[in-house]
This record gives sequence, structure tokens and C-alpha cells, in this order.
Amino acid sequence: MVLPFVRCEEWLRGLRVHVDHHRISTPIRVTGEKTLDLRGRRSISATQFDFTFSHRGTGGEDREGQGRLFIPSKRPREHMPMVVHIHYEFGPEAFTRFLERGWAVMTQTNQRSYNVANLMGNGINSCVAMAQLPRRMPFVDQQRVMLFGTSAGGYHALMASSFIFPVNAVVALVPPLNLKYNINYLLRNDEFNVDPDNPDQPLNSPLRGVTVFATETAKSGRPDLQDWSKFSPSYRTHLITFPTLVTYFTGDGAVPVNQLSRELAHETPGGVWPDGFSFEMEKMVDEKEERLELLDALDPGDYQLRVVKVPSGSPTVDVPGGEMTEEQRSGIFTHSVRWSRTRRFSIYVADEGYPEVYSGHSKYHHRQDDTSFFEHHLSGPPRRDILTREKMVQLMERFSGRGGDEGRQYDGDESWPISRHDRPHLEKWYVASGLEAYINSGSGHEGHLRRLYRALPEDLKILDLDTSPEGRFDRNPGEVLRYHMMMTLLQNGDIKLARHAMKGILAR
Repeated sequence: MVLPFVRCEEWLRGLRVHVDHHRISTPIRVTGEKTLDLRGRRSISATQFDFTFSHRGTGGEDREGQGRLFIPSKRPREHMPMVVHIHYEFGPEAFTRFLERGWAVMTQTNQRSYNVANLMGNGINSCVAMAQLPRRMPFVDQQRVMLFGTSAGGYHALMASSFIFPVNAVVALVPPLNLKYNINYLLRNDEFNVDPDNPDQPLNSPLRGVTVFATETAKSGRPDLQDWSKFSPSYRTHLITFPTLVTYFTGDGAVPVNQLSRELAHETPGGVWPDGFSFEMEKMVDEKEERLELLDALDPGDYQLRVVKVPSGSPTVDVPGGEMTEEQRSGIFTHSVRWSRTRRFSIYVADEGYPEVYSGHSKYHHRQDDTSFFEHHLSGPPRRDILTREKMVQLMERFSGRGGDEGRQYDGDESWPISRHDRPHLEKWYVASGLEAYINSGSGHEGHLRRLYRALPEDLKILDLDTSPEGRFDRNPGEVLRYHMMMTLLQNGDIKLARHAMKGILAR
């Protein structure tokens, strides 16, 4: 059901009144608006909309998140591509390269309000909810949506992509890949991160700054009490089916490259870091079966690895950008990210040598350009191979409300099984609308979907309306999906979006 075009300002300004967050057509409530004048390759203008959105927490409770939407003034006449920026709050200047291309951008704000410091708990739920908001926005091109995140945001972009369908592609810059390793790396090394000349201060301030994520996540997840593979992208690669760009720096002191591959890590000479400080996976993860690195999780034919050597004369990050000389600025390493057009994972590594005690996410200053990856994947609809048997099974389970073992969340002496599902009618809407966007994406997509559905176990063939050809999903997928979507709208009192949807059906 391709929703008829609705101008974004018209739709968003209609959300300034009281909003029933339980309804699909009103997923957000606009709380503010302002016009922006930005400078990219040229001067551009955009409108910023602040909004709130509701979602379900890990225990099924209602929660509220906050976000910001940037709409470029110069844009397509109808549906806009969208980049969804996950986890961290970024300002409009960080998105000028997207806005000047006519793409909408959405970013989360006020992270503390939805507890993203707890990476494995409500942080994931909130980011999954944010990643699916474009499915309910009639001004968004449903076949041109990408996820983007950096550090903890890269982690959440990967995790969100493992739960939803479809997006065109995912960009994850320096993401934790084995969460148990990264959490324990921060926690166990914190006692050694002390300046010997000033014991009240950390030796590496950036590292101390992100240790709060480890502390809060360990409170809710308890690394010593459960299997953490459920919270790690390296263990969910079978569900991250979209073209995915992952970038790393070997000199990263916050998200060590060891979890990507120990083969890419440099041995750190003695005396560089304090005695007791370690990057080794074996010293951070006690259980051998939980030490999975991303490159070991992937089939060699599933990824392309590119490693670029950073010149040793490049300026290091212990000199802040504002304090550099012109000569130092001119020496900043500038490079374009190389990626594969055919492999599912493109992995790009800047080889900086070993991490120094001043390293944050990198050892050297960089100007790293990944724009070509966005341009390529937002220039057309999603690929056919993003829908796999594993993804199809997951979608049917979501539609039927089934939830597998997603681990446990702890709060003091209490704990409960984690739920990653939103309200049942929203889950059905997301699955049906996502599959409909997929079959409209290419001539071979519908046939591929039919074959996967026919091969499912009988208890997962839940989309059939009846045994007639018109009611069988594998014979008539488009109409069956539109029926499910329409009934979901009507049964939940979502008359406004149902009217829009009916216009789309009648226009076919």
C-alpha cells in the first residue's frame, strides 16, 4: 500500500494538537519548529521539527522518546529519501551533506529520557522504534531509507537493523560488535586508567567518558549472569541482511578493533599503557563461546575488507583541532571510504598502529568521506537479496506476536525476560507495510517473497486469508498485504491513515 503523497509540513503541523500515541497515523507529536540556514557545498535552508514518540520498553511498558526531524527546503516534489540517525543527538550542521541532496534526516535527542546509556535494554527498544518511524510517515519514500550511527549509535544501528525490515542500507562507524567484550574492556580497565602524576585524574579522558555506558549497561544486563550474545551484532549477522558499511580505526582506545578481528590489532609495546591494562579478548570474556569476532562470524564471500595505512606524519588527536597550526591542518589524513557493491558487509579499516594513551576513537585526525555509500544506496530501491529465509521467519514471528529469548533485564533484585515488540497492531503494520514496500521494489522481489513464504513451516504461514487463490498470500501477496494493513488501521480506529491508504488502493 503506497501511501499517497502528503506534504511533510501539512502532515507534521497537523500533529501539534493532542496526539493519541496508540494510533498508527499519529506516531509523533510535534513540539517545536524553526527555520534553519545552513552552509554546505552551498547555502541551504531547512526546517527543524522537534517531536516526541512513544514505544514499548523491555517489560512492555509505555515509554516516550524524543527526536528531531530536518526537512530540506529543496527536495523532491513527492516522497523524500530519509536517513535515520540512531542514538546520539547531532545538530543540523552534521547533516548538511544529506540535506543539500534533498534527503530528510531524523535524529534522536535527549538520550537520557529513554535510557540509551543502558545499551542492551531500553536503548535498543527506543532505537528500533525510531528506525521504524519512517514507515508511518506518508511523505517518506518507503523504498529509500537508511540507518546511520557512530560508536554506541553504530552499535544501535546494527542492532536495530537486525529487528526491522526493510531498509536500503546501514552505516555503522566504530561500533561495538561484541558487547560483552566492549563492556568488560571498559569496566576491567577503568582501575588502571589513572594518571600516575595525578591519581585523581584519568590517564585517558575519552575512555573514562564512555565508561558510563559500560556501568549502566552492566547494571541492567549483568554480564556474569547471562549469555550476552543476544546483545551483540556479531551474533546477529544472519538478521542484518542489508548492505552494511562498518568502519574501524586500529588506534581506537574506546572501541578496540580486536572485536572486529584480532588479526587487525597491533601489539601494544610495554610501558605505553599502565600495567594491568589489556585489549585482549581472552582477558575480557571468560566464556570461549562468547568471544566471537565479526570476521569470524561472516562467510568470507559475505564481506569485503579494505585496510588503508595512515601516514605516520599525520597530526595526532592529542593536539585539539582548534590548536593546530596551518601546517598540521594541511597534514590531516583525507580518504574516501572504499566499499563493495556486491558484498553484504563492507568493512573499512584505517590502520593507525596501536592505540596510544591519548586515543579516543582514533589516534590521528581524519577527514573520512563515506558519502558515496549513502548516494548509491539511496539512489534506488532495496536489493532483492535483503529478504532471506531467516528474515522471513523473524517477520512472521513478529506479525503473530511471538517473541523468542532476547535475554533478561535486571533492576536491583528484580529481572524479567526482555521484549523487543511494540504494540501488536504496530508490529503487524510494520511487517505488512515493509513487505509491501519490498515487493514494489523490483520485478523479481515478489517472486522471491512467494518462494520464501511457501518454504516456511505451516505454523508460520499466517498471512493467508483463506484457501481461495485471492486469499492465499503466495498467490496474491500484494492484495493480501493491503487487506492486513487496512484491517489493522480500521480495527485500531486509525481512520485518518485508513483514508489515505484507501486513496492509494483506489489509485492502483
